[in-house]
Amino acid sequence: MNYGAPINFTYSDNNVPITTEDELINLTTNIPSRLINIRDNLILNYEPVELDESTKVKLNEKKEYFKKIISEYKEVQEKYIKIEEEYLKEKRINQNNIDKINNFLKFINKIDIDEGDLNKLEEDFINIINKINNRDVLNKKLNDFNIIKKQYQYYYDIIKIINNFNVTNTCSICFESLVDSYLNPCGHTGCKKCMERSLNSGCPLCRKHISSVNKIYYI
Repeated sequence: MNYGAPINFTYSDNNVPITTEDELINLTTNIPSRLINIRDNLILNYEPVELDESTKVKLNEKKEYFKKIISEYKEVQEKYIKIEEEYLKEKRINQNNIDKINNFLKFINKIDIDEGDLNKLEEDFINIINKINNRDVLNKKLNDFNIIKKQYQYYYDIIKIINNFNVTNTCSICFESLVDSYLNPCGHTGCKKCMERSLNSGCPLCRKHISSVNKIYYI
């Protein structure tokens, strides 16, 4: 290379032709530091941001409201399951008494008995019926069940809206445990505790009868 002639190889920072070897060496030596500066300028510097107090208060109020809704939903759900079980139990007792009465009436019609004994038998039977007649109790259980069912449906509609934002595998019934079970045959999922609690009362999401609670195996 003829070091005496102008190089005119590249340009300096000022867009001036480089004419000497020293200028070229100086330029190539500064390239790493210049690249580092460019890189650092491209990196966004994160600075913590604090919300103003009024905004924090409003957001905390909303958070506490949703926590309250979920807490109330759990309470209503517990009451709903309990009252439903009590109503169904009373309903079974009532149906059993009806079956007993029908069977006894069939028995009376089949036996050969004189009128006096029949009248005495019917009188005793009426006394027994009066003792087992629990229609008032059944009506109260039914009324309690219908009230709590309306309340539960109200909260459940809210929970369905919240669940649209649930993109994790958290149980949509209790919002605490992880999903690990599903109901047969409807297929709705939840944690084992919530699913097993629904065995006698039906699916908490669609109210269908449940045959079994099955474990989910993740791959």
